[in-house]
Amino acid sequence: PCKTCTACLMAAASTHPDIHIIEHENKKKVTSVEQIRSVITDAYIKPFENGKKVYIFRYALESMFWV
Repeated sequence: PCKTCTACLMAAASTHPDIHIIEHENKKKVTSVEQIRSVITDAYIKPFENGKKVYIFRYALESMFWV
């Protein structure tokens, strides 16, 4: 990130409309089915700022070991 353009500043402030961070709900150790369905539904909506959307699944690697 260049930390000077509008997109980078918005991403750093977690206010970019096309960057979505998915975290576990209620301290659960896995991403819920409802969260995945929400991501799928949102993916069909066109991006606001750029040509792409980004979905970051925080703790995804940790969740893989709970299966």
